[in-house]
Amino acid sequence: GQVPVRFLGRLNHGYGNPVANFLYPGFLYIGSVIHALGFSFVDSVKIILAGSVMGSSVLAFLWLRVYFSSFAGLFGALSFLFAPYLVFDLYTRGSVGEIFALLPATASFYAIASKKYWLLAPAAALLIVGHNSLALLFFPYIILYLLSQRQPYRLWHLVLSLGMAAFFWIPAIVERQYVQFDLVSVSKFSEYFLKGGDLILLGPLFLLGFVGLFLKKQVPEVGRLHAGVFTCASFMALSMSAVVWNILPIAPIVQFPYRFLAVALVAGSYLVAALVDRRPLRFQLGFLVVAVFVWLVTVVPRVVSVPRVDRENGYYTTNEATTTVADEYMPRGVRVKPTQRTLSKLSIVKGLGAATLTRLSTRRLEAHVTLQTYSTIQLSLIYYPGWGVLVDDVPVPIRYANERGLVEFDVPEGSHRIVAAFRETPLRLLADALSVASAIGYVAWLVISRKKKTLA
Repeated sequence: GQVPVRFLGRLNHGYGNPVANFLYPGFLYIGSVIHALGFSFVDSVKIILAGSVMGSSVLAFLWLRVYFSSFAGLFGALSFLFAPYLVFDLYTRGSVGEIFALLPATASFYAIASKKYWLLAPAAALLIVGHNSLALLFFPYIILYLLSQRQPYRLWHLVLSLGMAAFFWIPAIVERQYVQFDLVSVSKFSEYFLKGGDLILLGPLFLLGFVGLFLKKQVPEVGRLHAGVFTCASFMALSMSAVVWNILPIAPIVQFPYRFLAVALVAGSYLVAALVDRRPLRFQLGFLVVAVFVWLVTVVPRVVSVPRVDRENGYYTTNEATTTVADEYMPRGVRVKPTQRTLSKLSIVKGLGAATLTRLSTRRLEAHVTLQTYSTIQLSLIYYPGWGVLVDDVPVPIRYANERGLVEFDVPEGSHRIVAAFRETPLRLLADALSVASAIGYVAWLVISRKKKTLA
């Protein structure tokens, strides 16, 4: 019943967790729709992964074909599809959010190159909710690319995308103060630089494309841009960039240096297409042989070595722990974390009486209590801003200073109806309104633009 979804009541053994308020929800919304159509959780994720990989590869081809021949565009798209990092992300990490984010990222580049600007705002907005870390890495790249097209006034499309995704990124930034994110280390970035055999993730074909681009007599400005982005992104994935990681406050957000390779993936596909474009047939066939060899060496071993695990849906529907690495989205008021499922959603911790639960959902709890004395009631809900309690339709003060951070409130003796509900805060309502207004503005712009073209 939550729109947007922010507090997942089933996690933390039924005590709840606001992870959906912070962790890229794009693929979760889409996966929920796919699951509602009758697909299992596993199949829903597989559909998202397969659709994202195929869709981003097609969009990469359409983007590259704007600049190069169809053959070169196809070659660049294939280098994207079989890139070692994409295979690593798909088969080793299983990073659904990152794989999904490549779809709106490539859509953004295609929209700019083909001048289909109607696609840019929704694509960039989907990139933000698809994976917030990758959005921070891709947005500077997209802005530079847009400026390279000599149409800086088109930046308003990206501003519009920020408005459309405001329901997610504004609360995620402002409300970090309420969770553990800034107080815990999700990963030690120095342990995730590329080294040894992992250097293959840079992409041999991308490196050949990079070298080949600068062997040409003239390199277009847009080519220099993609080469520069590829260089910077690859550098940030190597240990020699440690000094930059130590200076800039990017580690808590990006977490893993190799994440920069998602950006290098897009830039590298352009470099490969530029390398083979308008080359003699002998060169193209020779490069094709090299590419097939590289793909066989880098892709096949990783795919065939994937351990296969088959779990029923019950494995996922009964998982009531958290879904994060270090409980980084646990509210700060929680000093003792839940370790087992709560037996009761409502209990009388001080006083005498009886309580009957009459309704329960992830955002609403209703109960009837009959108290013999002035009592303190505790809900098995970890407090997070948005939770409020009504006693006989009258708001009452709540506390959460206990070691588990649970909602508590006082109720006088007698018979009472209690309603606890999770609602949007003023800040979230403002962010929601901005998203709705931006979406309406986008639709209005589409209608006006189409009418102008019709009249013309």
